[in-house]
Amino acid sequence: MLGGWCVAIILAVTVVYGPYKSIKIPNVPFTKFENIMYGTFSRFAWGLALAWLVYACHRRFGGMF
Repeated sequence: MLGGWCVAIILAVTVVYGPYKSIKIPNVPFTKFENIMYGTFSRFAWGLALAWLVYACHRRFGGMF
């Protein structure tokens, strides 16, 4: 169970803070590769993180959630 939580947290943090470079630092946009990778996998990763949260809560492993 701990492994699932770690993966879910890593995926969620990656999706949220992934575009930090292009938002915070002016005039440093994503490269074409970064743009394609983030656009392709960010929604899937966010969905997996939320799916784990729902599954863990359903199985009563949600802790404080």
